[in-house]
Amino acid sequence: MQTSSQQQSNTSNVDEEKIFPFDFNYTIKKLDILLNSLIYNSTNDEIKENNKWIIRLPPYCSRLQSGYNCGLVGIRMAIEFLDKSFLEKSFIDELFMTAVLKGYSKEGEMFSSYHLSEITNLLFNNLNFNYIKSNVVSFPTLADILNHLSNGFPILVPYDADKNWRPCTTGGTRAHWAMIIGFIIPNKSNNNNNNNNNNNNNNNNNNNNNNNNNNNNFNTIKYKFKKMEKENKFKGSYYWEEDNENFYESCCKKINQDNINQYGEKYMFLTNSIGDDDDDNDGDGDSDNVKMKDKFKLQFFEKPTTSFNRLPFIDDDYDDFDYGDDDDGRNDEKNNKNNENVVDENEKQKKEFFSTKVLNHDQVFLICQHGKSPIVQLWEYNLLKDSNNCLTEFPKERRNDERWIIPNDLNDLKNKWIFLKK
Repeated sequence: MQTSSQQQSNTSNVDEEKIFPFDFNYTIKKLDILLNSLIYNSTNDEIKENNKWIIRLPPYCSRLQSGYNCGLVGIRMAIEFLDKSFLEKSFIDELFMTAVLKGYSKEGEMFSSYHLSEITNLLFNNLNFNYIKSNVVSFPTLADILNHLSNGFPILVPYDADKNWRPCTTGGTRAHWAMIIGFIIPNKSNNNNNNNNNNNNNNNNNNNNNNNNNNNNFNTIKYKFKKMEKENKFKGSYYWEEDNENFYESCCKKINQDNINQYGEKYMFLTNSIGDDDDDNDGDGDSDNVKMKDKFKLQFFEKPTTSFNRLPFIDDDYDDFDYGDDDDGRNDEKNNKNNENVVDENEKQKKEFFSTKVLNHDQVFLICQHGKSPIVQLWEYNLLKDSNNCLTEFPKERRNDERWIIPNDLNDLKNKWIFLKK
């Protein structure tokens, strides 16, 4: 799905069976560099001033592509991540042959999200793979994307690739596939006071700014921490352990806190793991100098731009303080106070931790991996969304190439993301 002779020479010596193990220490250092670069080039002043971040980065292993099969390699990485095992080459050969026999591909190229999702379900939506499901989501909202990632599931997205494989908007001249595995967002403090001030200002300028305010509402998203139920353990967390650790998990190195203490004041790491103790009920979540947040995940809410297949499930009710599952403990704690005027710092920390925060779309960065590089990528959500949205047609100069099955347009890629889960 890229150029011809250049890709052939660059990928002829690539071994798709080579595994690139996950190294958290290297990955977080790389992501920190990429984030600083994106912040430096950003036009958002609020982002430039932010120094606290939340990162959802599950351990995963990556692979490279050896031909025009970026979509199949992306699916392989996603399936291996979900199943916590490395697929034998026979499964990949069967995946490729299924695409060929169905008339979807000749050399592994996949120009349809529906076709790629279909052959994935045919091979992996069964008992042997714990019923891994693939679903095409058209026009996913940012809340759809972040909630899916927050739950520990990957996403495959087609996009228009630049020469350095970053997303661009050239109409689909270099259509490519990438796997989204996590995200980085600002770790915001309570915005209630700011929201109240903004509301007052908006009321004073209501006549002049109504249209602008309505547009801005569609460019924001709300999020809050939710306690995880103990029965919902997510694989892919840093502290997930099994009695018999398999080869995939052994390639996902555990965190060496001594090597990353320098990032403890900047990042809060979401682990999606549940411990046996309740020492972190105060929402502090600090482990030495590195902030590891277990027993909690983020839940995102967003006003839909249209009512088509969407429920307007977010309103101001989500601004109310909610402790999650700690209501009984909270009431007991309040009843035991000897002096109502005494400020309970622990209570204030809980309220701040569980309060609803507001995020702009241009403050969201997605952690991605694709088959042309073993190095983790960090892309702006808005850029990746625009890149996917610009996929329109295959380059005219390559339409007569009989090596591939080329569609009349790229509508089966445009605004169609593949969500995988189990």
